[in-house]
This record gives sequence, structure tokens and C-alpha cells, in this order.
Amino acid sequence: MTSTVRICVALWLAGTASAFGQSPDVNQPANPSPPVSTAPNMQPVGLRATAQPLAGGPPTAAQAVGTFWEPLNAQPPGHTVDGWTFFPMVTGAAFFDDNVFATHSNRQSDWAFIVRPELAVTKSGQNYGFEAHGFVEKREYAKFDSENQVNGAASVGGTVMLNPDTQFQGRAQYVHAHEERGVGETIVNGTIFPQTLKPIAFDQADVAAALNHRNDRWWTSVGAAATWIHFDNALLTDGTVALQDFRDGVIAAVPIRVGYVVAPFTSVFVQGTPNRRDFEINEFDSTGYHVVGGILLEPGQGRRVKGEAWAGYMNQDYNGATFKTVSSWTFATSMAFLLTDRLTMTLQGRRDAKETAVTCLVLNVFNGCGSSLIESWGGVRFDYLLLPNLVAGIGATYFVDEILDIVNGDQTDRYLRPLFSLRYFPNPWLTLGFDYRHIDFNSDRLGVLSYNRNVYLFSANAKF
Repeated sequence: MTSTVRICVALWLAGTASAFGQSPDVNQPANPSPPVSTAPNMQPVGLRATAQPLAGGPPTAAQAVGTFWEPLNAQPPGHTVDGWTFFPMVTGAAFFDDNVFATHSNRQSDWAFIVRPELAVTKSGQNYGFEAHGFVEKREYAKFDSENQVNGAASVGGTVMLNPDTQFQGRAQYVHAHEERGVGETIVNGTIFPQTLKPIAFDQADVAAALNHRNDRWWTSVGAAATWIHFDNALLTDGTVALQDFRDGVIAAVPIRVGYVVAPFTSVFVQGTPNRRDFEINEFDSTGYHVVGGILLEPGQGRRVKGEAWAGYMNQDYNGATFKTVSSWTFATSMAFLLTDRLTMTLQGRRDAKETAVTCLVLNVFNGCGSSLIESWGGVRFDYLLLPNLVAGIGATYFVDEILDIVNGDQTDRYLRPLFSLRYFPNPWLTLGFDYRHIDFNSDRLGVLSYNRNVYLFSANAKF
């Protein structure tokens, strides 16, 4: 379900973390990811329906970079009507994929074309701010129409100052999208297992809220978040159906954070986050928690570092007899650095407990079948301002998925995703881009074949 290009499946609502506490994004469930499909072309990592934007690098890194360079973020003034400001946009793109079905052999390539109109709406006053955003995207392939798809998303959210020391933030979003192709060839009893006929569609709804309060240098944040998700069943090329109902369910978490301001724009904090995951198949249900400590660096004038990082302990206890309890260390980081006036660096990473069904021996039978999984990943990206309106980027992300399999023994999947990008800003209304993505996947799971993939993306984004 991962690929070198994850295109336009996601929608973020802007919310800047501050010494007040947390934005609603921070209050996402500790692991809002359903179990992983047993369909053979799905890699064993959980899916959160906030995949990469059209020109993204490591998760959220591309968004973190540009804000250091204000001229590059110059926006048209929008269109204001009765206090509401509207920002219409449209993106057109074409990309070449040299391994559309992520196969070890019999590689097949194709061109694909994308059009995505979208609209953002904002309104703000002395004590409040509101934002809404929506898009519809059509992706069409030149040869393989099985990969054609229509995706879309919509979100609303805002911030209200209840008093000078108390802030409420909330958001809601809905996404309809498709998983990306993953492992395209799996050998079962000496024969290659059938693929899914087309990418699996899913629908996801998220709600999150946070109440933040400060008292001198101390601040607290209490949040709540829930994710509801549904997957369509997977039709295989041999005509059979791989049921996906075991992935349908609700994931909820209640993060509680206490922080202390140690310097201007800088806080340290501790956080506890209990979570509950309820799926259609009870064996995949679990309860768990994170207990972590970290640092929060707020954005501000003259700041050269921003973001947050934390580390600590996680525990996840599953219902199924074939699932191991996860009891391990965890971490997360999302930070951006202005190294020089022309060079930025972003760091992203996370370690989470998840669940997978890739160890099931029989498709469509999930009772007592499945495994817990620990996913660890880290990414770094550098962006350099070559000219006042030209930015070059380079980076890589490395994933390790540890499958905790009681039946077959622990197994590991690994994949590396380097990238290169160029962004050209001829004026504040237009951005032209080129992206190269590569993925190199390998696994020590029996019968799972390695593959690599290259994607070349050309894009244009116009703001009106």
C-alpha cells in the first residue's frame, strides 16, 4: 500500500503547535492504522489515509521546508466575500512509472495523468480562525485502465480563544482514496499468487479536538481523536475475492500533554496517550498506550528550528491468540532546520505498533490469524535555494517493518525511498515541479519477492 508516489490522497488542516499545547493533528490516535490486507500486492504496513501530497517528500517534510522562505510562499490575495476568503487552485501532472504493479519480474511501465481542482476557504477574527479545504482528483493511465481512479477529500476545522489563556481547536475530515500497489509477486507452493485486479478503495473519516490551557510557564493539553475506516473487498486476477472487512473499524485515542516553557518558543513536555482499536474481526482488536517525553520548538520570527520530537515507551495488547503483545520503545520527530539562508533540512520519523494479516495461511479466513507488527521509519530531506525562484531537494526515507509472527517466527520487511525534486516559481500564482522517486523493497518472508520502482513526476500548480 506504499509506493514511490502517493498522489493526492490526503488532506491536512493547518494547525500550528504552540506553547498552548497541541494542534488537532498532534491529537491523532497514537496509531490510526487498520490491519494490513492479506492481498499479495499489499505491503505489511498499516494505512493511515493521509498519504503523500502530489509533490511531497518524506511525510510532511515538503510542507515544513518552504515556510522558512517567505518569498516562495507568496500567495495571491484570494477572493474575499463577506469576510470569507476563497483560494481556488488546480494541479495538473503527468508521471511515468517503470513498474506499475510493483513486480519482481515482468515489469510493466505506463504514463499516468492527473488533474486536481481544489478550494480552500478561510475566515478569522480577533478570537477565532476557521479553515475548510476540499479537492477532487482524477488519475488516468495511458495503458492500464485498471489503475484509473477518482479520489477526493474535504476537511473543516478551526481555533477559538475561549479566554486569553485557554484555546480550543478542532477538525474533521473525510477522504475517499485508493491504496497504492505494493508487493506485486508472491510465491505460494511454487506458483505466483494472483494480484488484486485494481487498487483497493477505502473511505476514512477523522475527528479530533484539543483543549489547551496555560498558566504562566506551565501549559496543559487534553485531546481526543477518532478514525473510522472502511475498505472495499479486493477482487483478484483469478476471479476470487479477498475480503477486507477485518480492516474496517474505529480507532480512538486520548492524548494528555503537560508542558513547561524553558525558553522563548521552546517547551519540554510529557505525554500519555491511551488508545483503543475496534475492528470487524475481534482478533485484531487491541488496547494500548504511549508514555513519552519530548521537546516542542515553536515557529516565530527569526527562528531557525521548529517542530517537535519525543521518545518513550509503548504497549499494545491484542485479542488474537496469534498476536504478540508489543512492549517496546517508541519515538517520533517532525522538525525543520534553517541551516543557512539557502539550505533547509527536515527530519521525520516514527515507531509504532500495528497489526497485519500477511501471515494468514488461507485468504478470507481471519479468526485466530494475524500478527502484531512494529513499524519504524526515518526520513531526511535537504532543500537548497539555487535561485530566488528555484529550489532543489534531495532526501531519503527508510522503513523497517518487524512482523511478530508466533506461527512462523519473526520476519522483517525493509524498503528505501530516495528522492530528488525541483521547484520553480515563475510568479506567486504558479509552481512548476519535477520529482524523481525510487523504491527498493526486500523481505525475509518466505515467498515474498523483492522489487524496485522508479517514478518521474512533472507537475504544475496554479492558484487563482
